[in-house]
Amino acid sequence: MPPMREKPNYTKRFLLGLTVAIAMLCLTIVTLGSGLLNVAGVFENFGFYAYRQVNATLLDSTRFNAALNQAIVAPDRPESVDTLALANDLAFIRFTAEDHARLYTDVPRYTGIDSRMQVLVADVDAILARGLPLDVPELQRVAGLAAALQSEMNEVYYGYGNGLDAQMARAEVHLFRLTQAMFILLILLFIVGAVAIILLIKRHEAALRLKSQANHDVLTGLKNRAWLTRNGGKMLRAARESERHMMLMVIDLDRFKSINDTYGHQFGDAVLIHVAGVLDTFESKPLVAPVRIGGDEMALIAIVDDAEAGETLRREVHKGLNTKVNIDGQQMRLGASIGVACFPEHGDSIAMLMRNADIALYQAKQGGRARLMIYDADLAATTDDGIQSHARIRQAIVNDEFELYWQPVFNLRTASLSGAEAFLRWNDKETGRILMPHEFLPLAEQSEAIYDIDRMVLVKACAEAARWEVELQSPFIISVNISSQHLQAGDFPDYLAGVANRAGLSPARLEIDITGALLVEDRKTAFETVRALQALGFRVALDDFGRGIAGLQYLAELEIDRLKIDGTFIEGIEASAKKRDLINTIIAAGHAANAEVVAEGVETPEQMSFLMQQGCDLAQGFLFARPADTETFRAYLQRNMGRTPTAKAADVA
Repeated sequence: MPPMREKPNYTKRFLLGLTVAIAMLCLTIVTLGSGLLNVAGVFENFGFYAYRQVNATLLDSTRFNAALNQAIVAPDRPESVDTLALANDLAFIRFTAEDHARLYTDVPRYTGIDSRMQVLVADVDAILARGLPLDVPELQRVAGLAAALQSEMNEVYYGYGNGLDAQMARAEVHLFRLTQAMFILLILLFIVGAVAIILLIKRHEAALRLKSQANHDVLTGLKNRAWLTRNGGKMLRAARESERHMMLMVIDLDRFKSINDTYGHQFGDAVLIHVAGVLDTFESKPLVAPVRIGGDEMALIAIVDDAEAGETLRREVHKGLNTKVNIDGQQMRLGASIGVACFPEHGDSIAMLMRNADIALYQAKQGGRARLMIYDADLAATTDDGIQSHARIRQAIVNDEFELYWQPVFNLRTASLSGAEAFLRWNDKETGRILMPHEFLPLAEQSEAIYDIDRMVLVKACAEAARWEVELQSPFIISVNISSQHLQAGDFPDYLAGVANRAGLSPARLEIDITGALLVEDRKTAFETVRALQALGFRVALDDFGRGIAGLQYLAELEIDRLKIDGTFIEGIEASAKKRDLINTIIAAGHAANAEVVAEGVETPEQMSFLMQQGCDLAQGFLFARPADTETFRAYLQRNMGRTPTAKAADVA
């Protein structure tokens, strides 16, 4: 299954976008403020110019000069007096009575013009006070001064007007930029608003998705264990309040580990998706909820009207999960074992129903594959012990309670230590005992725990062998027993190659023991596995030869590296001529098959002498050394590497 992708952090993205938007907004506001201040200053100056310069200069000054000229032409007419008096009053108001502080600030040269104009107004007042006829020479003098003053005023205001024109041109640019800034600001505000809305929608969708993922399995889309924990009790209460039955079916796919190993995990995922699709068809029924508990274990929880409806549903589910299917173009028979517990007969809580359904499932798998079992209280006690044992084995794997013990293997031809065989022990912390393989491996082989044990053994064995290969600086072969289930897995050779490669161990230093039982159970797979292992450089030994039904025909068909004589043949050979003849035959058969022969269970010097006389290649047993833990065996290697620890063996050279 591909790794899950990391969920986007929409909050972080939103805050980053908001920060950028605020920064751009502040920049825009600064630009707008600067533009507005520039434009405001220009318009303020322009307003002063329009009022003061145009009205005062062009109107009042022109009217004042025109009245003087009229009075000079007709000094004895009353109309001339009235016109001049009116023009003089307007000039007085403009240049004397009104506040003209802004004139001094904005047009410094106007200060002199203003005071001189006030003098002319006073002179006209004096002329008018003397009455008709008006004093023409005096009027001519004032008119000349007024004309010169108006010319000077026009020159001052012309220059000032040109400056204002330049300011207006700049103001136009500022106004254009201001318009652009406002347009950009509006676009930014729109974008920020749109992004904020999108992010809020995404955040809401992400929240809904997270809520869905919290309650649904990612691969299959089924409800998950968390959903069952939160909602199982609600369904149970609904069944109790409506006085109906509730049924909990726990489903475990048969041979799913083998499917994964043979076809790959991607195909295994496709199988799980197919099974989920089958269970989904029942979710359309009212009050039925399929759940993926974990791995290949699923469940179906349903509220039914009566026992008959429950029986019908059980048959439909069992039939749907035990049939021939086509998955990714691969024809296969889908199989599932099912355990069932019902409310109120088998429990009044989800935890109790789950426990009892697990017990029923265990019974179903014990009785064979593709079975459906309903919880039976009479079988609960014995079954519960089995389930507890499985749980203890799995916990022991987690706690690393399994240890490797090593027994040396000696070359009888060279009287030297040539390797060792790994044996498994369980250092049971709960009981304080060290358990032998026959006490726990049969139980482990009933579940997928055996695969975890095998992997642990291989990893530890390869790591130790790689270290010994460096320390001993001589050929040293270790042999390891692997379960037949694991050997039947299609990817075992490649998996083993990966373990050896990571440990830095040469494949030629590792020997895998296979039993005759594997050859009988699945001949085709056994032969393919042996060939694949040898193609990768590993050694293969046929273990426990003589025990079981594996015969000499396999020696002719298989290319093996070693043939191991079972210890039951070695025991008592001193007193049994028949056993000695059989061992002689087995040794000859092994050599005929181009295999080295190893005698197991050698306990006396007499047994070793006989084996050496018959040309047996290798031997192991209590005569040489008992199996020892890793540290003890390492010390043993340092003391005995290169020689056998017996006087007779040492004498043979």
